[in-house]
Amino acid sequence: MKTQKQINLKDGLTDNGLPYLPAGLPVTFIQGNPSRCLVQGQRHEPYKVRITSAFKTPSMKSLEKWTFDSVCKSVTGKRVEPDGWSDDGSPSWLLALGMI
Repeated sequence: MKTQKQINLKDGLTDNGLPYLPAGLPVTFIQGNPSRCLVQGQRHEPYKVRITSAFKTPSMKSLEKWTFDSVCKSVTGKRVEPDGWSDDGSPSWLLALGMI
């Protein structure tokens, strides 16, 4: 999976001198922390960022529907249970946003 959005950094510059990480970088999801992910930039250690910084968040209408339904979408767009994780390791949006 790759990031969908440019990630603006508040802690300084990246290794290539930019104050942001470009879209399209590899992502790893953290099983114990559904609201964060690891984004691999040019440095050896990945950046730990909020999922909402790296991916386009769903609309309020979608979130409302998922809270009353038994099916939700994961961050990567797969169908999962509202409190579940997809087979690629991404959490449901309700988990990622701290709604569950």
